Amino acid sequence: MSWSKMTPRFLTVLLEAKVMPSRVRFWLDAIFLRFSGPSTITSGSCGGCLPGWALFNSSCYFFSYIESSTVKKNWHQSREDCGSRGSDLVVIDDQEEQKFISSNIQNMKTSGQWWENGFWIGITDIETENRWVWINNVTEVEQRYWMDGEPNNHGKEDCGVAVSSIFNPWKTRFDGHCNRHNLHWICETPLTS
Repeated sequence: MSWSKMTPRFLTVLLEAKVMPSRVRFWLDAIFLRFSGPSTITSGSCGGCLPGWALFNSSCYFFSYIESSTVKKNWHQSREDCGSRGSDLVVIDDQEEQKFISSNIQNMKTSGQWWENGFWIGITDIETENRWVWINNVTEVEQRYWMDGEPNNHGKEDCGVAVSSIFNPWKTRFDGHCNRHNLHWICETPLTS
């Protein structure tokens, strides 16, 4: 879903031209995210995705919470699980994919501690501290998606986490301890025909 399908033409022109103050733009983005709603996770095969996977653009996504809300793993184990499914941890490439991930994890909560409701994603600074790299070796990591004060490397936190935020649906990332924290995870694989 895109702005052009949801907004009057004049608002779309303003958004695309970036002439709108950033604060107004942020709240319009937040409203759009809230009202666009989560994608449907199917129980059967959906256009090339395996049962239980979600289809978005040209990728299939597996949210571990859907299979089991109680099973959580560390970052390395989560990546291994994705590999066993013929995929890898999600790499969030753009704003549309950020919206998709954020809207799907909104209601997947198992703990009263906000950070325990996080999902491992495929970003890390294990190789070089403060140099965040996606697992596909892309080093262009947008700061705007990190929560305020993150990443902070508190206690050797080198792996990326996405968490639902009621305060700011765009700032959903923080750094977690790759081995100590056990969380849910999101796998991504290209759509097969």
